[in-house]
Amino acid sequence: MRLLIGVLALASLTFCLVAEQRQKPPKKRDLGAPKNISIAYLLDNNNFTTEDTKPNSEVQKWLKTVQKKAQQDFRKEFQVKIKFRITDINITDSDLAQKIRYWSSDYLIHAGTYLGYLKQYYFKRAKQDNTENPDIICVLTKYTMYDEDEVDYLAYFKHHTLCATMVPMLLTYVPGKANKTGELLSKLVQKSATSENVTSWEEYLKTCDKAKKEGSKH
Repeated sequence: MRLLIGVLALASLTFCLVAEQRQKPPKKRDLGAPKNISIAYLLDNNNFTTEDTKPNSEVQKWLKTVQKKAQQDFRKEFQVKIKFRITDINITDSDLAQKIRYWSSDYLIHAGTYLGYLKQYYFKRAKQDNTENPDIICVLTKYTMYDEDEVDYLAYFKHHTLCATMVPMLLTYVPGKANKTGELLSKLVQKSATSENVTSWEEYLKTCDKAKKEGSKH
C-alpha cells in the first residue's frame, strides 16, 4: 500500500513539473537597438499652416500615433525594431502646393505623377545645394489619392529605393484614422525596399539613416 502511495505521489509530482514547464512562457529574443529610418514631413500648404508644425499641435500628435503604430506593426511582423527619426517638419513651398492642385480633381490627387515630380524636385535640389535627403520625404495632405487602378488611397508610394535614395510618399490626414494610417505606413516601408523579397530586414535596414547623396533619381 505504501509503495502504491509512493508511486502515485511521484507521478503527481512529475505531472506538476511537466505542467509547470509547459506553462513557462518562451524566452523572448533580444531584438537589440532599433534601426533608424530618417523621415521628413511636408505639410500641404493648401491645408495646413506653420502652426501645425509646432510640437504640441494636433497634427504633430497624430503623426506620433501614426509612427508608433507603424513601428509596432513592423516589429510584430518581422521581429525587427525600427524607429522613424524625424529630420524636419515643414510646410510645402508654393511650387509643391500648386502641383497638388494642378494634378488634382475633386480633392483626388494623381499620386504617381505627383510623387514622380517630388522625387525629381528633391533630386535636383540636393545636387544644387550639395545636401543629403532623408530616407523618406512624406507629404501630408487632406487630399486622397488615385491611380489607374483605384481611387481614395490614404497612403501611396511609387519608388523602390528605400535606404538607397530618398523615397517620396503621400499620406492623407484623417484625424480619426491615425492607427489605420500607421498600418499603411508600415506597409509602405516594406514595399518600397529595393527588393521584393528581403531575406533579412535586420541587415537591409543597416543602410538606412546614412549620409547619402542622391546619386540616382530612379
